[in-house]
Amino acid sequence: MWKELSNIKLLERYIAPMLIVFNSPKEYHYLTVHYKKDMFDFIDKEWNYNLVLAYLLQIANALLTMNNLGYLHLDVKPENILIEGKKALLCDFATVTRLQKGKTRKYIGLKLGTKEYASPEMLTQATVSNVSDVFSFTKTIHVCLFGKLPPSVEHLDVDKYDKWYDFFYSGLRLFPRERCSMSYLYKNLYYLSKK
Repeated sequence: MWKELSNIKLLERYIAPMLIVFNSPKEYHYLTVHYKKDMFDFIDKEWNYNLVLAYLLQIANALLTMNNLGYLHLDVKPENILIEGKKALLCDFATVTRLQKGKTRKYIGLKLGTKEYASPEMLTQATVSNVSDVFSFTKTIHVCLFGKLPPSVEHLDVDKYDKWYDFFYSGLRLFPRERCSMSYLYKNLYYLSKK
């Protein structure tokens, strides 16, 4: 799927470039340029609020573009965001799937992604929806801003999160039909980054 995504002009500036693809009898292997750090390294060693938000906005744009084209990443986490200067790139497309045109859900038959970031529907029903990446990305944003995974939505404290409360509440909803869209998440992240 990485090769397919690499050929989409709209995604060119948001995803790590694929250099080589080769396969063994049971799996494909992809190689990209070596990047010195990922978002997890950055927040651990060089955390800077404004830069973190700038990187997250770039990834939000990548995910929104993918979502608008019908693709779901399904493994959004800080380790899959590569950092190079002021540029952030999405990587690791082994779990990417595409929704059929006009569909908002898909049965995937097996559980993909990283458990700590996976959406509830992936973990319990082996399905994905057009808002599965919203859940994972919201968790990623929380880790990048607060240094740890978020509590469940019913344990979010409005006083602790202040201007971020509605953002996390809308992105971490348990049921896909109650969760915000990627477009809504992107717009609110942009708005919050300007406050």
